[in-house]
Amino acid sequence: MGPNVSRVESVCSLVTAEITLLQITHGPVYVIQLAGQIAIPALQMSFSTYDFGHCFVYQAGMSVKTVQLKLTNADDKDLMYVSLLC
Repeated sequence: MGPNVSRVESVCSLVTAEITLLQITHGPVYVIQLAGQIAIPALQMSFSTYDFGHCFVYQAGMSVKTVQLKLTNADDKDLMYVSLLC
């Protein structure tokens, strides 16, 4: 299977929001303004789909089917944090 490059052209923005987040006991209440912007990076994956074939419910002593998915930063900027949900 050849490499797959996932690219998203859009940029997501958080409109400035005022949120009361911090109150000091017997002290002031601070209102914090949040604003942000994020661009989804281009990640190159060693494959985009994988067929494990027939799999059975695991019982002690059975072999475990595994495969290694390699992610490579294909963007021109460094990544600070990547989270994958599988």
